[in-house]
Amino acid sequence: MTNLALAGDGKRRRASAAFDRAVASQNGDEIDKASKFLKKMLASDARDGQAAFRLGVLHFMRRRYDDALRAFTQAARALPREPVVRANLGAVALALGRAEDAIFWCDEALASKPDAAKVWNTRGAALRALRRNEEAAQSFERALGLDPNFVDALSNHGCALNELGRNDEALSALDKALAIQPHSSPLLCNRGAVLVNLERPADALISLDKALALAPDNVVAINNRALALKMLDRPEEALVCATAALAADPKQAASWMTQAGVLADLGRVDEALASFDRGLALAPRDPAGLANKGLVLGEIGRFAEAAATLREAIALAPGRASLYYNLTQTTKLAPDDPAVAAMKARLAQGETPPATDRVFLHYGLAKVHEDLGEWDASFRHLSAGAALKRGLVHYDEAATLGDMARTAQVFDRQMAARLEGHGDDSARPIFIVGMPRSGSTLVEQILSSHAGVSGLGEIGAFGKAMRG
Repeated sequence: MTNLALAGDGKRRRASAAFDRAVASQNGDEIDKASKFLKKMLASDARDGQAAFRLGVLHFMRRRYDDALRAFTQAARALPREPVVRANLGAVALALGRAEDAIFWCDEALASKPDAAKVWNTRGAALRALRRNEEAAQSFERALGLDPNFVDALSNHGCALNELGRNDEALSALDKALAIQPHSSPLLCNRGAVLVNLERPADALISLDKALALAPDNVVAINNRALALKMLDRPEEALVCATAALAADPKQAASWMTQAGVLADLGRVDEALASFDRGLALAPRDPAGLANKGLVLGEIGRFAEAAATLREAIALAPGRASLYYNLTQTTKLAPDDPAVAAMKARLAQGETPPATDRVFLHYGLAKVHEDLGEWDASFRHLSAGAALKRGLVHYDEAATLGDMARTAQVFDRQMAARLEGHGDDSARPIFIVGMPRSGSTLVEQILSSHAGVSGLGEIGAFGKAMRG
């Protein structure tokens, strides 16, 4: 909150001194004392804009946002050209969840004082609340252009970039903020969320554990920890975290969504769908929650419901390319389907969409053309998507071929002949590990044809053991 100066008679000086003590100490008794001074001044002159403004500041400090709004509105009538009053009206409107009003008041303030970094930050936060993340990122950039070390703006910018899928940039912004405030639980929590999106769950756990060591009741960090554990294929531990987050705050939609995803991984599909519904009741316009529910519905064969749910998600987040791909996996799209037109329009933008988005779009359109029997068009999109995907994957062909050659040298015919008849009669499990289409299923079929061997299919136990 920015303050206006109070000057003049003795009553004003006493009110000013009381106000300054209240702001400096944030002591409840001092705030009450200063509020009484200011209310008396307003009782004698309702047009005293400075007194109304300062009263609004005190109400804001006590989180009495409705009272703060009334006081700042009174101040705005008395001081129609004062940008700081409009700036604070923007801040209190945001606190009340009135994001559109917050943007209006911030724009009013910036028209007179465009170099106010805090106002640009508030404006960005309001845009984020409306999911207008591109515009939000631009506002945060304006704030950082004025104050490069503005920690709140760095944090908010990182979160906006994360939601836009610009995860590397988001991590850079948060790391810069942490260099200034290394012991901030919210910053460490946000960093963990970005690392989850970067598919670095082990690194995410380190940040999240630091966040929780500083603030054990940080519900967002507990929930993000569940997401990291889920990604590490440790669903039982993830469920403990998600349940703990919900116990601390059952009104957090994100925690219900996380619990739902973990329950789905554990095969507890009915419970998962119930958790999705609880989360969506709290956040019905959450595209990620709708998308994940749609995927679970598709996995259990409820394709019509899955498609309808994914279309809801697309309506809320039309720029999220993965949603279109997921939709194509649950239903056949007609050539004139709006989703098909949207995918083609995005690809027509050339390299503007990120490469990861273009992969989803090409693969989605490949499925559309496949369903229509348009094989050449399908193959063109598959080839384009694969070429982009290759650029996102680190793969050393020479090293892989070298490994295969060395394996062939060691496990040759002579070795097989030398070891014939030296089998192990242990009852321990046999693990068959191989790349897709490498013949691992055939090996299992051969072994399971023996009377003493039973095949279990792809159980994933080896991968879990390797991840600890």
